[in-house]
Amino acid sequence: MGFFDKRWDFGLDWYLDKLPNVADDEITFEKTPKYFVYPPALERIAQTVPRVKFILMLCNPIDRAYSDFHHKLRKSGRFRIALNKRGITDFDRHLY
Repeated sequence: MGFFDKRWDFGLDWYLDKLPNVADDEITFEKTPKYFVYPPALERIAQTVPRVKFILMLCNPIDRAYSDFHHKLRKSGRFRIALNKRGITDFDRHLY
């Protein structure tokens, strides 16, 4: 959802409205990996939910890099242009 980084200005009510209603014995969560590399997001989370608990799941770094490469290839024209300028045609060539 990216609330604590790129949608912070939408306000807390906007964020809470996006979360599903849950029973008292249930929890809800969101996943936004960028929070861990964007310090203002962590500060905002700590201020908003002081007793928050994080679950951090890490994957094989090569699998993650491969996934990121293909995601950017599909979504970013700037990334594709940069690859073309460097003559990169696939993930393996991107590594070197």
